Amino acid sequence: METVKFADLKKEYKCETLYYKQVEFDNLRILTVHPEVRHPSNTAIVFVHGGGWTIGCPHMYIQEMHYFAKRGAECFSIQYRLNKEKNYILEDCIKDVRSAIRYLKKNADALMISPDKIVVVGDSAGGHLVTALTTIDPIDDETDDLSISVQPSVIVNCNGVVDLMPSFRSSARKPSNEHLDDNDEEFVNYIKSLSPMYNVKKTDTIILNLQGKQDGCVNYTMTEEYHLRQLGVGNDSTLVIWDDAKHAFILIGYTGTDEQIVRAINTIDDFLTTRNYLSNKNLEIII
Repeated sequence: METVKFADLKKEYKCETLYYKQVEFDNLRILTVHPEVRHPSNTAIVFVHGGGWTIGCPHMYIQEMHYFAKRGAECFSIQYRLNKEKNYILEDCIKDVRSAIRYLKKNADALMISPDKIVVVGDSAGGHLVTALTTIDPIDDETDDLSISVQPSVIVNCNGVVDLMPSFRSSARKPSNEHLDDNDEEFVNYIKSLSPMYNVKKTDTIILNLQGKQDGCVNYTMTEEYHLRQLGVGNDSTLVIWDDAKHAFILIGYTGTDEQIVRAINTIDDFLTTRNYLSNKNLEIII
């Protein structure tokens, strides 16, 4: 079996840039890392970064992209408009991720990916945005081709904010509801409409939920409840909880130890391999 040193993986920054949508102030980009062998049947692994919808960038997952490219996947990381920057709102974040998935599917042949083998990985706020793809009612950019489904094959939810109600109501503030109290019925209903937790429905998408018990931002019980609601409607949902993991355990240079980050990468790898989205494992990370 081939090996890659984790220290070397942390040095990997090379990628290419695609542009998927022009908005008022920005030309939004997707970073991509290619596998050694490119083929139109390849799986696409798409990363959506966290940062409370207000900070962060697609470069945050370059190292993970390089690992999964070595495993044979075409890897992508999405830039989306940041909430409260240049008058953008949370709904713009949702629209951009949906637009990016449509871009990848529409251009699947040129990008050497299968539109039926798209895996989306979201962390924290990014977990909210990827779980929203199959739950909340469509919030689409008017320039999108709505005939293209945004439903991915697999969602990997890493400590995602699936419920905005407990601690994240302010993230959904916008000019039209600034005057409403946090507990106003209209505002509460709006918050729930943007929370995957309250909008779980039947889907063919496979879901892997990864969560740490030491997470001080997203309580592990939120992810447990979300998983149970997925099972309740008959969805294929798996839950993995680690006693020692903190928030954003997959992000290099944040709370996770090297061992915890490698564990998360291997867990995703094993899950996708078992489900036939990656070939039999031929690569091992060594620390």
